[in-house]
Amino acid sequence: FTGLFFPAVLLAWLVCAAFRKPIILATTSAYGWEQHSHSGWLRRLKKRLLSLCSAAVVQGGHGERWARSYGVPSDGIFKPFKPVRRLFFETSCGGDGNTVLFVGRLVRQKGVATLISSLADGARDLSSARLCVVGDGVERGRLKRLVRGLSLAGRVSFLGRATDDRLASIYARSAVFVIPSEYELWGRVVGEAAACGLPIVTTSAVGCVGDLVVDGYNGFVVPPRNPK
Repeated sequence: FTGLFFPAVLLAWLVCAAFRKPIILATTSAYGWEQHSHSGWLRRLKKRLLSLCSAAVVQGGHGERWARSYGVPSDGIFKPFKPVRRLFFETSCGGDGNTVLFVGRLVRQKGVATLISSLADGARDLSSARLCVVGDGVERGRLKRLVRGLSLAGRVSFLGRATDDRLASIYARSAVFVIPSEYELWGRVVGEAAACGLPIVTTSAVGCVGDLVVDGYNGFVVPPRNPK
């Protein structure tokens, strides 16, 4: 279920409860709900619904802690990881030591504006860094205007969408991968970057932190919305 309070989901819950059938919750988004403020009665209703579950299929440690906090038994929590194509494991990095890479949709929650601002804020320390943005979305125009406003036109490239084959070669030419999301349930691209051997800088708001990225080991974890 990707929406706990969708009418069809609530009906399914009631039918299972009425006929004493086990309820297995499979969700990739429900625990992202916790990052937003909601009224107390909605939280109580959600806790009641989840307490009826026999098992839950979630993503990573964040999802596991979320399910346990709502009463799902520990032995009924399953954490399948999103697969990464073999292509990315066969790609080794070692390209341009100055290239910072972002891959994802260009929407506000991805925090690309913060990443661009960090290049300007760290003008001296990052003077040789080049940012490569792969992806497209509604924020593309605003981000390009931000780049021009910060006089970074020669240091930021927008490559648009890329096929997996092309993306693997882009990973290989990069020095570090950055995912500056303000809110991210998992982060499939982190698995791709890690498979290619890239060090990763991620915000603490990305769901795969602790599972795919360990601060100080294969990358660094920073606060969201902080260009410093």
